[in-house]
Parts: sequence; C-alpha cells; structure tokens
Amino acid sequence: MCKKYNRLLEQFCRTEQTCVCQVCSETDHKSHDIVPLEEECAQRRIRLRETVCEMIRERFQKVKDINISVELNKRNTEKEVSDKVQVFNALVHSIEKCKAQLVGVVKQKQEAVERQAKGLIEELEK
Repeated sequence: MCKKYNRLLEQFCRTEQTCVCQVCSETDHKSHDIVPLEEECAQRRIRLRETVCEMIRERFQKVKDINISVELNKRNTEKEVSDKVQVFNALVHSIEKCKAQLVGVVKQKQEAVERQAKGLIEELEK
C-alpha cells in the first residue's frame, strides 16, 4: 500500500527503483520510466534465472578445473616419486658396488697377510 495515497502499489518506477501507486506515477513520478509491476517482476525473474544459471555454470567450471588440477597434481606426484625412486635405486646400487669393492680389498689384504705368514712359517721350519 502506498503510504502517501493509501492505494495499491501496482506499478514500478525504474528511474527510482521503487514500487508506486497509480496516483504517484501521475504526480511525483510523472516523467519517470514507469512499467506495470507484473512486467518488472517477470523481467527480474528472467534476469535472476539467468544469473543463477550463470553462477551454476561457473561453479561447474570451477569444479571441473579443480578436478583437472587434482589429476595433474596426481600425475606430477607419481612422476616425482618415480624419479626419486630411480635416484634412490641408483644410490643403493652404487653403495652395493662400493661395498663389494671394499670386501674385495679386505679379502685381498687378508690373503696377502696369510701368504706372508705362510712364507714366514716356511722359513722358520727350514
């Protein structure tokens, strides 16, 4: 109800973005862009529906982008793990090789000591 004229608000003033009665539209809002209230409501419903649909499309796109990002991150993580395992395996192989060389050197020294001891024993027995 119009507070000034106590009449139903049947029209909409687009200029001032407010509901008005018939008397207000012919007096205070005479030079303004006035349309029937039902028409403005229908147009606003359409705009609201379009806005909501666009927001839904944007949300779906964001969800899609996030899923793509997660999948890409997963692939990158798998590759990084694979690369690190490869480096670790190469390091383990290198350590095993050094270990084998060390064992070989220690055995050679032991054999040399045993030969030297055997030679000394043989000299003492003569």
